[in-house]
Amino acid sequence: WDVSISAYSTNSSNEDMAPFCWNGNLFLTSSRFNVKNKIKLGYDFNDLPFLDVYGFSADGSELNLNKILPKAINTDRHDGPIAISKDTTLLVINRNFIDPNNQGIFNLFFEYYVKNKNGWSAPRKFYYTNPDYSVQHPYFDDKTKTLYFSSNMPGSLGGVDIWKVSVNGGNFGKPENLGPKVNTEGNESFPFIADDNVTLYFASTGKPGLGGLDI
Repeated sequence: WDVSISAYSTNSSNEDMAPFCWNGNLFLTSSRFNVKNKIKLGYDFNDLPFLDVYGFSADGSELNLNKILPKAINTDRHDGPIAISKDTTLLVINRNFIDPNNQGIFNLFFEYYVKNKNGWSAPRKFYYTNPDYSVQHPYFDDKTKTLYFSSNMPGSLGGVDIWKVSVNGGNFGKPENLGPKVNTEGNESFPFIADDNVTLYFASTGKPGLGGLDI
């Protein structure tokens, strides 16, 4: 490959991650400071705000999310990453539990919104939501109507595994672990299906690599 890498105009001095393209717009999950999140809870270890979702048009100008996404998409918790179906009928977003579980861990879960002619629904919790494990990193494959995600829910082979679940409107099937060809005793996360509808990309600590999470 002949690859050229350059800084994107909307980067901040804080964390900018999980870029997601939808209808010609770019969405980022970021801990950047803004007027609203100056009073938002933050990380104790680095004083950064919790994560929020930001949107940008092709020319780099910031979008008014209230006009295209459910209103108040950013809350006083972690918000993002997100996944949106191409037909704009489903939006899935990562958020954190307000209270820790019995081990003192603030795990993550999905909330989702369904859109019809009357607009976006109120947020609904993903059926498999439990403070004892995390469900995170949503990716929606429009071709197969399948939601891919990573989780350490019961049935995982290691720490965090890649899972998938069929989606029919606002209804979800039973999550399916992708098995030992994909998942290891380490951590697998950030799933992405290529346009060929065959190739799955993800990050892993359990497969041979250069160290840490590798693609």
